[in-house]
Amino acid sequence: MSPQNSPGSDWRRIELTRSGGQLPTFKPHIALTLDSLAATDRDALLQLLQTSNFSTLPARFSGHAHPDAYTYRLSAWNADGVRTVEFSDDDGHPAALDAVRDWLLAHKP
Repeated sequence: MSPQNSPGSDWRRIELTRSGGQLPTFKPHIALTLDSLAATDRDALLQLLQTSNFSTLPARFSGHAHPDAYTYRLSAWNADGVRTVEFSDDDGHPAALDAVRDWLLAHKP
């Protein structure tokens, strides 16, 4: 089944914000509309979201992160509204969520 036809794949917009770290004043913000991506990029991002089970993740991971850890806020919009997940370095979140973050950081506009 292609990512476009899978449950939870109707994401239209995605945003990632990073805060914290050793330089907390630098807060990159990435915002993408999936329709603006090339088909292969869109499919890759949708596959990563599906692999991470993004639509069923908790809103926040409660593991203990180290003091200088980056904190990420990942939000995605679909016809039902917005879904946001917050996670930090080393807080116990799934590695598949790191893959979504890394893809977005590598493909920022």
